[in-house]
Formats: sequence, structure tokens, C-alpha cells
Amino acid sequence: MPMFTHASSKMHDPVRGKTLRLSWTDGPTRGTTDEHHFQDDGAVDWVTDQVCLVSYLSTTGDTLTVVLDFSEHSVTGVASNESHWEPVYGRFEEVA
Repeated sequence: MPMFTHASSKMHDPVRGKTLRLSWTDGPTRGTTDEHHFQDDGAVDWVTDQVCLVSYLSTTGDTLTVVLDFSEHSVTGVASNESHWEPVYGRFEEVA
């Protein structure tokens, strides 16, 4: 289950326990609206069975966080490390 964490536990967390409606004005989801419920434990409920959020930290210290859309086989996300982040876009296929 995806989790949101902050670098500092002292930082105010404005999304926990709230439902936010995101209306996209640009990018691959332009013109659509999604609701996300951010639970008190940091988990996110995003109601769809066609989309999956994946995030992992590599041994090099880089983090990849992507959304996999299984209906279109598209991938959208962010590659980041301690000093910068960069958007990533692409396609994926299941090989096993």
C-alpha cells in the first residue's frame, strides 16, 4: 500500500485524514478528475482497478515513484534523489 512520509516528523501534514479531488489541466490525465482519500496512517485509497502506484528506493539512493495505468500501459512518475527530481513518462509491458 502506498505511503506518504515526510523528511521531518515535525512538518505539518495537510493531507492525512482528508479526501482531495484532483482535476488535471495538463499531462496524460488532462481533463479528468480523481478523488484520493489519504488515511490517517498515510495510506492512500484511489478507487480504480486499472491503476497502481509503485515507489522504491534503489541501492544508489535514487527513488522512483510511478503510476502504472494498466488500461493504456502507460507509466508516469518522478525520479528523485536528495538534490533533485525529474518527471518520467513512458510505456510498460508485462513480460512474466
